Amino acid sequence: MNETKDILPDVHTILLEEAQVRTSAWRECDNSKLPFGKILRGFFIPKDDFIELATYANSHQGSTDPEENVSGFRAYLGMGPNKDTGEIECKLMFVPTMGPEQRDRIEHQSTGASLIYDFTTPCPSQCDEGSPLYELRPSFKGK
Repeated sequence: MNETKDILPDVHTILLEEAQVRTSAWRECDNSKLPFGKILRGFFIPKDDFIELATYANSHQGSTDPEENVSGFRAYLGMGPNKDTGEIECKLMFVPTMGPEQRDRIEHQSTGASLIYDFTTPCPSQCDEGSPLYELRPSFKGK
């Protein structure tokens, strides 16, 4: 494959070790103790970042080896510092999945560059407070 289309620009990638720290922090976080204004409600993902992911996926199609075709992207939740303020916040990281088994592709096979993308901003940091999805509703009562 052409090296330039084989990997997205690394401006939004993080190393595996950082992703592991973030996902572990998320799993250990007691979100029930967060104040109302800090409760995770969603994530803002810039349109251009979706286009980058789609471009990567489209450049990895049509291979005779099905393990080299992008089957989708998996999102992982994590906790980590805001790149501007340093304040700890929720993170949503994406990795491409490959082949019919949908296995995570953590790094570029020939360069070793990270393929773990972190370009989201959590809500409450960036919210639409007028959205009906933002409002607090009665708890879900499963049957």
